[in-house]
This record gives sequence, C-alpha cells and structure tokens, in this order.
Amino acid sequence: MDIFSKRPVAVMLVAVPVTAISIAVLVHSLRTEGLLQWRPDHSAPVGSVRDKISDHGTHLVYVPAGASFDRKYWLMFALSPSGDALSMILKWQKVADKHAWILAASKESKNGVPFHVCLRMIEAELGAVEQKYPVDARRVIFTGLSGGAMVSHAVAKFHPHLASAVVINTGMMEESFMTEDYPSEKLAVFLASPTDFRYKEMQRDRAFLESHRWKTKWIEFPGGHTLAPDNVCEQAARWLEENLH
Repeated sequence: MDIFSKRPVAVMLVAVPVTAISIAVLVHSLRTEGLLQWRPDHSAPVGSVRDKISDHGTHLVYVPAGASFDRKYWLMFALSPSGDALSMILKWQKVADKHAWILAASKESKNGVPFHVCLRMIEAELGAVEQKYPVDARRVIFTGLSGGAMVSHAVAKFHPHLASAVVINTGMMEESFMTEDYPSEKLAVFLASPTDFRYKEMQRDRAFLESHRWKTKWIEFPGGHTLAPDNVCEQAARWLEENLH
C-alpha cells in the first residue's frame, strides 16, 4: 500500500553527464563482479513486509509504519548487482522499522548496464522518491552489494550532492574513480568479509576515502561475497545515526 499515493507531485529531472571515465572498463567491471556466493532472499511472508512495499515500476519503496508528512525521514537507497530490488528492501527492512528510515531500491541498476546509464536512472528514481515521500535530502544513504556497491561509489564520486553516506557491502571502487578531486568529508561504512575476493580492494578503498577526509567504519562478518547479516546492518545504522549530522 502506498500511503502517499494521493499527494500531487511535480518531478524535474536533470541529466548530468559522466566524464573522465572509460565506459568500456566500467561495464566490464560490473559484468565480472562476482555473484557466485550470493543468492537472493525473498522469504518475507506475504501479508507482512511485502504489503508495505510500493512498486513504482523502476524502483520499490518501503515506508515504516506510522510515517507521515509531519516530519522528514532518512532515506536508504539500495542497489543490487542483479536489479533485485526486493531482496535489498527485505535485507534492510528491520533497520528501517527500528530507526524510522524510508527505503528505496532500484530495479534498473544492475551489472552489465553502462555506468553512465545507471547513474542517470538512479538520479531520476531518487528524484521521484524525494518528490513523493517525506525524505530528508540531507540524510540520503546509498548502499549496495557487489556491483551495487560499485555503483554506490559512483554516485558518491559523480553526484556527491545526492549521497550523504555510503554503505559498501562486499564490493569495490572502480580504480578510475580514485582521482585527486574526489569529493571529501562524507561517511562510509564497509561491510567486509575476510573470505570475500574483494576484501583487499575494500581495504584499499577505505584508505583512499580516509585520505580525502571521509570518516569510515569497518565491520566484518563471515560468509564471503554475500549480504551482511541483520546484526551487522544494525551496527552500520547505529554508527550512521551517531555520526551523520
């Protein structure tokens, strides 16, 4: 059910071109970002969480119980390597309920889609969410698994005004992003697994962000290249609420 469906909206979308990156390299990186250890979880029972998810065609939105236009809410925007928006919503739903966050997840952004296209679609989806729902635009967190994490880094790099923080779940930053003019002084949480094949790259990425005055949090969990368990997601949420002002 979409509790905000009757509110009139006017969406203005601005396309910002991506420059100074190699599209061919980025597409290759997304295609080869491993999915072998990850399986989507759609196990939430019908009649519970799923009834609170609104399908807007290009993206899904989850609103915690009791939300209204009387206040603004934090937004977590989630990206899957396969465009599986439902699995990302279900993963972060407990955090959303506990902390009163709105969740959105893209159905369009996925491995194999050119990077500049992903960014254009995400900008449009986020604009639609912010127009329709009571989102605090100063507190928008991008999160992603694997290739979705790489796209989260891309948002922070090329659209820093859209992202206040990123939560990187077993994924790496494209090396071409690591430039001297990289945006500074934001927040990043790294959800890392020692047996994940991206573990060393994540350590590298953390050091790079810290060199640009980002404040970071490193949380490890067992399991390899997969979504972090719920207790790790909760640790990330608590740290963000303590540090994102």
